[in-house]
Amino acid sequence: TQNLPNSEVLSLMLEMRLFRSLTEDELLRIDEWTKIISVQPGEFVVKESEPADYLYVILEGTLEVFTLDSFGKVVILARHGVGRYFGEQALMTEKRGKRSCYVRSNGVSRLIRIPKEYFRLMLTRDTELEQALKKVGKAQNDEIEKLRV
Repeated sequence: TQNLPNSEVLSLMLEMRLFRSLTEDELLRIDEWTKIISVQPGEFVVKESEPADYLYVILEGTLEVFTLDSFGKVVILARHGVGRYFGEQALMTEKRGKRSCYVRSNGVSRLIRIPKEYFRLMLTRDTELEQALKKVGKAQNDEIEKLRV
């Protein structure tokens, strides 16, 4: 008999465009390939220039995405809440695999951590998603570059 996956994780994933290419079997086994992590207020989830191995989906809480401008001043790029994801750009196949900004928790947060291999599997099955994420990534990189001039 198969254990049913975490219903909170499953219901969120089923609502998200990102996970549309996953099979029913893969979704039923999400507990095997995802992990829920808790993050404390002010804690960094990713740091700029670090190697990237995971995509994160916010299950609870809010997180701030930021970088430093050419003067070392913090520039907030985005605030993400439940159902938003981050960390995908460094996992794209043509990227160098390093984080392009910082992400820290504003309060206590719970995140779904998804390994790079599963994210790339979704991209190979869903070229429309891959193209959309490439466009987003280019816009994000252009924005970050402008801050560092």
